[in-house]
Amino acid sequence: MEYSKYLPFELLDHIVSYLSSDVRSLSNLSRSCHVLDVISKPHLFSVLDFRRLSCTDLTALRRFVKELHITWQLDMLNGPENELLERLLIPYLSPDITPRLQSLVLRGIGSRGTEFLSTQGEALGSFTSLTSLTLWETHHPRFRDVQELICALPYLKTLRVHTVSWNQDPTYPSEPPVVNPAIDPAVSGTVDNLQGPELDVLRVSPTFPEKTLVLLRWLAATPSQDSLETLDIPYAAHQASAIVPLFGPSVTSLVTPVRLLRASSVERYTALTSLTLLMHKYHPTTAHWKSLPIVLSSLPSRTLLQTLVLHLELKRLWSDSEQELSEGVIHAEMLQEADRVLFDESQDGSRSDPESSNSPTFTALKEVRFAVRPPSCPSEGRRAAFEEIVRRLMSRTCARGLLEVKFEV
Repeated sequence: MEYSKYLPFELLDHIVSYLSSDVRSLSNLSRSCHVLDVISKPHLFSVLDFRRLSCTDLTALRRFVKELHITWQLDMLNGPENELLERLLIPYLSPDITPRLQSLVLRGIGSRGTEFLSTQGEALGSFTSLTSLTLWETHHPRFRDVQELICALPYLKTLRVHTVSWNQDPTYPSEPPVVNPAIDPAVSGTVDNLQGPELDVLRVSPTFPEKTLVLLRWLAATPSQDSLETLDIPYAAHQASAIVPLFGPSVTSLVTPVRLLRASSVERYTALTSLTLLMHKYHPTTAHWKSLPIVLSSLPSRTLLQTLVLHLELKRLWSDSEQELSEGVIHAEMLQEADRVLFDESQDGSRSDPESSNSPTFTALKEVRFAVRPPSCPSEGRRAAFEEIVRRLMSRTCARGLLEVKFEV
């Protein structure tokens, strides 16, 4: 069938884009007809391992690569990583060969490989489109090498850090003290001729927290301090209370565990329009839920906040399906207090003088989502019963039609 006679080429491309992560379906489409082959190829070869760049049968397809993966495999046991990278990656790392390259993903690369890549600033810096870097389970000789690798991408906007480590360096202790980046060269945003990145998005991992803090303290002293818009800290990050205060004024979207956060943790977040607070099952021996109303009442951007997500993680904590969804997993008192912070019932939803101490301050709020990730797929009846519990505890928000209870299975 000649699809282009019935649907515009652009619409077909948009439809096929929904299969961008389904290699098998894209491969089948590319074999079905000439039109779908032309449309499927850019999606099929948008993500590629660096070893395939040297394949002669892919010469004409390198221009479609948007995300390049540099991953550890068994061939790196046969020789130094840096030699393999120099032979199979560097000759093809050029805007003339891979003009659409946007993202670089490093996973499992050891110190020789990462040190080599940190010296390739000339090649990496030639890509104006290369704006995303992921460091996943990478090991570096020194912290300086991490800095140099990040700074080798002058147009970097998105940084994802997951389990990054380096050898012990006396310049950067494993237990970093609280420092002033302006006077302490160990974490200064300017390292010799390195000015540091100007990030828009930063996503960090919970592993190697002491090294993660060293890296984030350096990033907080770079131009990212004034440019960062999205900060994403995962559920399992136990040092979120130390990470959150490092940034603030420019951030419009924050995702963070709520446990151990204090009023001072968010005092610099003056531009937030989206806030996601990650929580786990309530237990009477912990006080993690007590931070929920404290954080909400302390936000300096209350009049700007448009989206609030309260995310309850149960997947890793429960295996008993009979108890997975009940009022027992929620700290009811703290959730009701958060509801009172959001909307003062005495005002009856009115938008009165914002200078009044009793005025509702979350005047821009458009959506409050209570998201639950249960360990298994609950029945419709169990879902409905749990949703009713949440709506009862957040009655003020529910009365204004803003509350949505969502199950992520």
